[in-house]
Amino acid sequence: MTPPSPQHQVPQPSPVRATGSDPYVPWPVRVLAVVLVLPFRLAWELLALAGRVLVDFVLVPLARLFEMLIVRPLRFLWRYLVVLPLGWVWNRLLRPLLRFFWRYLLVIPLTWLADQISRVVRWFGRMIMAVLRATAPFWKLLGRLFLVFVVDPLVWLLRCLHRYVLRPGWEGAGWVLHQLYRWTLRPLGRALGLALGWLWRHTVVPLARAAAWFWRHTVVAAVHAAGRVCRWTWQHTVAPVGRAVAASGRWVNKSLLRPARATVRAVLGLRP
Repeated sequence: MTPPSPQHQVPQPSPVRATGSDPYVPWPVRVLAVVLVLPFRLAWELLALAGRVLVDFVLVPLARLFEMLIVRPLRFLWRYLVVLPLGWVWNRLLRPLLRFFWRYLLVIPLTWLADQISRVVRWFGRMIMAVLRATAPFWKLLGRLFLVFVVDPLVWLLRCLHRYVLRPGWEGAGWVLHQLYRWTLRPLGRALGLALGWLWRHTVVPLARAAAWFWRHTVVAAVHAAGRVCRWTWQHTVAPVGRAVAASGRWVNKSLLRPARATVRAVLGLRP
């Protein structure tokens, strides 16, 4: 008996992929994945294909056409109607004119004027020096007369003022200030210091001690009690609840999410 031909062979059912659970259980999940995920995936692929077609066959040709019809002619007109004519005008007309005006209307006249001014200043300087040399004896005599009749009497007057007025006055003011400090300021300072010391010892120190006792027995005690309550609450309520939530999350991920993700990947033909 000859074996059946490949065309008449009965198709064998494909083995079910191992998903770690019963092969009939994930079928509702597969149906939900096909109904909910597949339309969005197909819509996304269609949008991506439409975007590529729009970019390749519409936007890129329009950009190239815009460059050929508008950008290149404008660039040509700007170069040969604006840049090159203005460059020729600047190099051939304006620069030589500006150089001529700068040299023959500013530099050369200002140089000549500065030379003439320096000559005049030197001539006046020579004249003044000649007059000073000719009148040198007169200026020496005038300086000696000024020293004898002005400077020396002024110095003598200042010495007398310092010796007979300023120094006695300063010494008298110092003696008065010393007596004032000795008999008024120093006793008042001592009395004020004693009063402040008594007030410090009998008012400020007891108030500070009372405030420290109150702070120690109220605020610090309340803070310690609140810390103990918070620590007990964390250890006996928050931490157990957190551990329970974490264990629940791990169980949900392991028992529900992983099989559902594997089923969706199997339905869509994605790599595991």
